[in-house]
Amino acid sequence: MKPINLNQITIRPYRETDITFLYEAARESIEQVSPYLTWGHPNYLKKDAKAWVLSRRQAWVEKKEYSFVITTPEELFLGGIDIQGIDWQNCNANLGYWVRKSALGQGVGVVAAQLAAQFSFDELGLNRLEIVTEMTNRASQRVAEKLGAKNKGLVVNSLSSQAREKQALLYWLTPENLNNLTVKLRKVELVSYDPIWQLQFQQEVKCIQAIFAEVLLEIHHIGSTAIPNMMAKPIIDILAIVSDLPQIDALNPVMAEFGYIAHGELTIPNRRFFTKDSRGKRLVHLHTFAQYNAEIERHLNFRDYLMTHSQEAEAYQQLKLALASQFCYDPNLYACAKNWFIRAIDRKASIWKRK
Repeated sequence: MKPINLNQITIRPYRETDITFLYEAARESIEQVSPYLTWGHPNYLKKDAKAWVLSRRQAWVEKKEYSFVITTPEELFLGGIDIQGIDWQNCNANLGYWVRKSALGQGVGVVAAQLAAQFSFDELGLNRLEIVTEMTNRASQRVAEKLGAKNKGLVVNSLSSQAREKQALLYWLTPENLNNLTVKLRKVELVSYDPIWQLQFQQEVKCIQAIFAEVLLEIHHIGSTAIPNMMAKPIIDILAIVSDLPQIDALNPVMAEFGYIAHGELTIPNRRFFTKDSRGKRLVHLHTFAQYNAEIERHLNFRDYLMTHSQEAEAYQQLKLALASQFCYDPNLYACAKNWFIRAIDRKASIWKRK
């Protein structure tokens, strides 16, 4: 596995499509997890992965456990993290995590645990997480220590993978001692239209123009933040039309100096995609295409059509609100669930533009 960009790691609820990826990651990691986790045994089968994944949604609905996949924007399956044993009366729970063998030693566990802790404290209202690690599991102890968790001494670990109970170290993590927050939990949050988005777009235009220089042919504000009165995630989507994509690739180091992180094509052929964050918060999506790419017209037609067809704009807004509630902690699934509506508008917008 190639080196992992820790700033891109996120956690999300399990999906049914994760079954195969979970099975493959678990089988790869049996030797590493078997001393510590009850499921980590040589007879672990795909049906075990399926049973686990399919049980996660009900556990979430019943507020018994909250289980997450550790992943990246490219949907690499890096491991799992769980909030279990929740004591709602005393507002505490147990935090458990594992990272697949090929992703070990890169800090994945620490980042994932930071995200799960944020969810526990900010979304669930818990005030303490307990991390129980066996005496020999130094890697798990380092994760707890890097989080800022306090060592409370020895306890008996009844969750040991071995037949007999073992002594283990108990760590307590509270909102006050959670430290080194380098990332923020990705969450779908829609806010009311804000005219400041247009000003933010103009500020970014100046920066992009200065970097791209004569390679830049046109630049446009697209997406929901470009449509007046449309609720949106407060992320400015920008469409840059350039004369030569390889020259843009050569500018990646300069873009990084101004806070723009290059992601290559990222699922859309012949695109160069950049993101810009500040203090863990996503600010900008920059979509860069060479002139004449069909995606350019599609993006602009979609924006212009919704700006002039209020009923379809309202329908799109209502759909986004419903999906944001349903897929609050899974931004990628939220985006995918909108695709049928977007494609329908694309078709209408194309016909409308030709007329």
